[in-house]
Amino acid sequence: EKVELRLFRTGFARGGGAVRWCSGCVCICACGMEWWRRSLCDWNARFSRDFELELDDGRTLLFQQKPSCTGAKRVDCSDTGCTVWDASIVLAHLLQKNPELVRDRHVLELGSGVGVCGVVSAACGAQSVLLTDIPPVVPLLNTNITRNTASFTYKDAASVCQLEWGDETHLNALPRLVFDVILCADLVYLDSGVEPLVRTLEWISARSDPAERQCSVLFAQDFHRPEALDAFYNSVSRSFTIADFHPTALHEDFQSDQIRVAHLFPK
Repeated sequence: EKVELRLFRTGFARGGGAVRWCSGCVCICACGMEWWRRSLCDWNARFSRDFELELDDGRTLLFQQKPSCTGAKRVDCSDTGCTVWDASIVLAHLLQKNPELVRDRHVLELGSGVGVCGVVSAACGAQSVLLTDIPPVVPLLNTNITRNTASFTYKDAASVCQLEWGDETHLNALPRLVFDVILCADLVYLDSGVEPLVRTLEWISARSDPAERQCSVLFAQDFHRPEALDAFYNSVSRSFTIADFHPTALHEDFQSDQIRVAHLFPK
């Protein structure tokens, strides 16, 4: 049975906790099933209203969304970088449930979009977080970092840099070249993006010192494009071992059979 839900500023969670949601968000979903999924919201909530993410400790993080943030020269024609995607919510809540994954570590987020996972990492104690995306998305990322700085464990933990995957000029220009953790949420939706993404993961991980701390990848992906996702796993398995997170490691209220969450380790 399907019902229409109107979730106001304070909603509900299966576990009994509260969830912050954009006012007036209308979702069509199966009763009690994955009510949190952004893909179920109406257009205004999906793309234009602010998104609030409430951590279990009561802190609330606020994210601006901006349709057509690429402006007149629309590099990102589907507005993928201007809104919150379901896999980023799952990964963000994995981080808050398991903050040791990023605490006191140097984190790189690829394809940050509005910056949910990177900002949550900074709020969970990451020593530094570099959020990256294509140039037109960078101003939106800067806005969302400024909005949430008060929640960061390290005051100046988060910064932003443009990055085109696979572009060694961009990669060499990163303000930091050695990272402990790479975050990837909902990045695989075009076949053409698979190899540049894999090359970027290989390039970054190769610069970590295994004697110090091996760079690993936290990867969450919705099944938007199964063919592209299969191509990604086939390609990335050349250089990384893939270990799926057990459902008990994920936040009990924010997980889905349609979203794979994995930990990738360099071979």
